[in-house]
Amino acid sequence: MIYFVSCRAAELLYSIEAPVDYKQILTVQERPDFVEEYDKFCLASSFFDLKEYDRAAFFVQDCKNKKAYFLHMYGRYLADEKRKLDNAPDSIGPPDKLENEHLKTLKTELAKKYAITELDGFCIYL
Repeated sequence: MIYFVSCRAAELLYSIEAPVDYKQILTVQERPDFVEEYDKFCLASSFFDLKEYDRAAFFVQDCKNKKAYFLHMYGRYLADEKRKLDNAPDSIGPPDKLENEHLKTLKTELAKKYAITELDGFCIYL
């Protein structure tokens, strides 16, 4: 197992110096548009893992792939929810009506794509 990790690390170091061949990196057969947008998707995934949802959504906003579209929409949703909680009052009294106006925009965009059957299972979940 240690030998495999060190070999993989050597491959990664080599790939930094040499041009990247995405066919070797991607183990699952992916569509060509995802291979072209792989760098943006990885960057957005990194920001998403760091809970920087606005940045994650920004970097994949022009991508055409369904995975990137899901990351974009879900990042926008979570960024708006985070913003809503950050702006919420810290009082103990009855909660004020906290509505997320951005949800209407997201719902409209998703409804348009749903009507023309362009959504995959993950986006339908949203």
